[in-house]
Amino acid sequence: MPKRSGPRGPDPPVTDVGVSDRSRTIGEVYEQNHVWMEDDAYLVVRDRDAAEGIVQRIFVKLLRGRVAVEKLTRKYLRRAVRNTCTDALAHERREGEVLALFAGEFGDGNDGTPLAMNETTERWARLLAILPPRPREILLALAQGLSHSEIAAYLGISVKTVETHWQRVKAIARRERERERERGGEERDDLAIARCES
Repeated sequence: MPKRSGPRGPDPPVTDVGVSDRSRTIGEVYEQNHVWMEDDAYLVVRDRDAAEGIVQRIFVKLLRGRVAVEKLTRKYLRRAVRNTCTDALAHERREGEVLALFAGEFGDGNDGTPLAMNETTERWARLLAILPPRPREILLALAQGLSHSEIAAYLGISVKTVETHWQRVKAIARRERERERERGGEERDDLAIARCES
């Protein structure tokens, strides 16, 4: 396999953190591998601080005892970086969707101006009021920053069910937006008629 040059230079020689040295601690594994792991994460997320945070999250999970030290091969660590980067990007996308849902992307003013905070808050309240209980739970959990898998584990449902409820929330929000636009159009038509009659 050819060597690639990352933002911090070429990869160090491949050495497994395997069964041969069981006494190695998580701290030692971190010290020996965090630089190339951060480089790999940076190539995906394009943010040095985010890449560092991703690697730290991996090692926090390792410290919690989810994987035995003897199973920490370079291949395992690379896969952990890739999966954690994917989760971080998906979380960022979901967070953007939740914010867009309430910041007006699904229901901004017809002229494209941003909504005032009280209008956004009113839309939050209206949407929450019309959502069925389970989609409401999903929406509130996503707004708190939980991932689909975390929500599924907490509620005791599958990730696919969480995704289905999220799609339902977005569909209801779109329908509500269309209703608002129709009401807004009717109000403008009434105003135009009233002006013509004067």
